[in-house]
Amino acid sequence: MKRLLLIAGFMLSSIIAIQACEFEIEVVGEKKATYKIGDEIVIKVKAIFIHRNCDVVISDTKFNPTGLKIKSATEWKEIQPGVWERKVKLTVVGTKDGNLIFNAVRTCPRTGGSGSIKFISEPLKS
Repeated sequence: MKRLLLIAGFMLSSIIAIQACEFEIEVVGEKKATYKIGDEIVIKVKAIFIHRNCDVVISDTKFNPTGLKIKSATEWKEIQPGVWERKVKLTVVGTKDGNLIFNAVRTCPRTGGSGSIKFISEPLKS
């Protein structure tokens, strides 16, 4: 029984340590239940480097919005060692199904990491 618990614990810790960085993405200000086309959303993207010495520069972080257009963004700022933060202003352009997604992705030899935040808007009319 102890051996089984040790194996399970090891496997779980291996799964948790797969990503080399984590993302925390949150809305700055009030988050609406449903957005309209043209609404603006300001989000804060925080990148946390697990290994603290990533070979990939923070500016190589990619943003992939779906149903959202990046209007502007602040520069990345290191708020503490290995923790970077940036605000991004988005405009809702919509999708046919009303699902809006903002993805942040880092690719590196240590598997990188990704994070996302989802919103709902009124669907685009055909």
